[in-house]
Amino acid sequence: MASVRDFQSVSNGAVAWRPGKLWSLWDIMMNYQIFGFCHLLQALWAEEQEIRQRISLMEAQRASHSLGAALGIGISDHPTEQDRERIKGWLQYATQQADLLELQAAHDRISRFTGRLKFKINLQDYLAEVRALLEAFQDGIHYKYFYKYPQNKALVLLKFPSDWKPVLDKFAAAKDEVSEAIDCWAGGHSTACVFHLMRLAEHGLRAPARERSVRIPKKPLEWADWQNIIDGIRKKTDALAIKTAWT
Repeated sequence: MASVRDFQSVSNGAVAWRPGKLWSLWDIMMNYQIFGFCHLLQALWAEEQEIRQRISLMEAQRASHSLGAALGIGISDHPTEQDRERIKGWLQYATQQADLLELQAAHDRISRFTGRLKFKINLQDYLAEVRALLEAFQDGIHYKYFYKYPQNKALVLLKFPSDWKPVLDKFAAAKDEVSEAIDCWAGGHSTACVFHLMRLAEHGLRAPARERSVRIPKKPLEWADWQNIIDGIRKKTDALAIKTAWT
């Protein structure tokens, strides 16, 4: 996608996100808060490892009643209040990330996890919820795609307003067609590029038709095919030539 054409998306909370905007890799990383997202994944992974370790110690303690006494520990089979407060904070941040990346599966896991925290939950179930949420984020981002333009073509795409200024100054309404044509070319879609260039040519074709007040029977000029417009222009110019010859 090339130029900024549409209003800010209501379905995407990323700052300055607009469908059609050409983003750099830095833009993507910053607007999608990639650093914060990675931090969230790391925190969930650390939470999982800590609970796994606690469960392992608890099971070892159960296997040997003397181990707990020897180590002077007593491990609860349930998350502590500190665990609950910590994970609630991460769930709030996870909700923001799920909104930003439009990850419905992650939202579903957050909702389920939040609901379970309202009641008593053992460490095994707590661990399962943490793991499921982590996997929901990991799996979900596999279906978020971005196209990387070849560097030389990206530069052409970025410079189109200045490169095409003479055309755009005379045919401002053609800006989207120019943008789409170059975008399709940069993306390797040659047939689509030609389609938009043909639509661009229509702006140049209709200009003399409007200048000569060409009228197409039963349809506006914008809906007329090329041959009808060309015939209409020819009739006007032929009539002008005859008139000029007699004066």
